[in-house]
This record gives sequence, structure tokens and C-alpha cells, in this order.
Amino acid sequence: MMWTPLSITHFKSAKHLAALSRELEEKYDGKSFAANNYINNSYVIGSVFAAVAFLESNINELIAEAKDGDAQTLLHKLTEAEINGIKTNSTQIESSKAAKAERISLILHKYKSFLKTVGKTDFEESIIDEASLLINLRNKLVHYSPEWISSDPNEKHNIEIKLEGKFKESKLFEGTGNPFYPDKCLGSGCADWSLKTAEKFADQFCQRLNIYPLYK
Repeated sequence: MMWTPLSITHFKSAKHLAALSRELEEKYDGKSFAANNYINNSYVIGSVFAAVAFLESNINELIAEAKDGDAQTLLHKLTEAEINGIKTNSTQIESSKAAKAERISLILHKYKSFLKTVGKTDFEESIIDEASLLINLRNKLVHYSPEWISSDPNEKHNIEIKLEGKFKESKLFEGTGNPFYPDKCLGSGCADWSLKTAEKFADQFCQRLNIYPLYK
């Protein structure tokens, strides 16, 4: 019997889709707007989805490795006591109820609880904040619901306030009066930010545990 890791595939997918969006925007000459916009949106949304899927599958794989008692691949530098701690506390680590109590996503709760269980330093607050923004954006896209958005530039959408200055807006909407979300938000800048945010978060986790990031 065996289980197959998928986190690396999600990471590479996010990276590939971000590159495709970047290439499309670099070549965009203002023609065939509708066709290019649909294609670019698919790249960017796909990259956002894959970046978050990478984070979730990555921690799930690490927990599974610890629970299976086979820490020869990713967690080989952890002590037997630390591995046993993960196995013993896996229910708490994967608890959605505990995540709600902490007012963070279940994905982030798993990472933070994993570090706490093995006695490692928690994430830097800025790293957590960025990852939380990424997951929130993914959730808004997955559970998208149309809403009226003011054309007044002084009245900004909540997601725009949170993401303002994080990345360059879509080239396809430069100079237009379209709203930031979702139009100007869904560009190569957003795709690149999503990938980098997920990568920085996972990098810090690996550094805390002193393990090699296989997704590199």
C-alpha cells in the first residue's frame, strides 16, 4: 500500500500558471480583449487555487507521514518523541473547532499546531497575515457571489483595502474605470503574489523544522 504526495504538483501548477499569465500580459497589445481576459482569468484563478492547495496538501502530507510512523522522507530530522507527539495530538492539530476558536483557517491552524506540538518557534506575524489574505482571496473566488461595487474611487471594496499595494493590477484593465475586485485584481501580479506568499509560508515552516523543502 502507498499514498501519493500531491503538494509538489500543486506548487508547480501555481508557478506554471503564474508564468503563463505574465507572458500573456507582456504580449497583450489591447486587441481581442474578451478572449484574452477569459484566458488570463483562468491562469490567475488557477494559480491562486493551486497555491492554496499546495499549502493544504503539504501540511496534510506531513501529518500523514508522522501518523504512519514513516518519517524517513520529510520529517527525518525530527526526534522520535516529536513524531510521537504529532501522532498523539493529531486530532487537535486537525481540529476545525480549534481553528474557529483561534479565528484562523484550518490550514493555518494545522501548521501552527504542528510547530507548537514539536516545540518550534511560531511563524512571524507578517507571514501568517499574508497567507491568511491568500486563503481569504481563494475562498472569495471559490464561493463567489456577485455584489454591487461603487464606481467612486474613494469607496473601496473590503478585499481591495486588504490587498492594496500587494501586487500590480492586471494590465488588461489599465486606465479603465473597472473595479479592483475582481477585474483589476485578477492579473499576473496577483498570480505571482499568490505563489510567493505560499512559498514564503512553506519556507518558514521548513526552516523552523530544519527540513528540506522538496517543492523547490
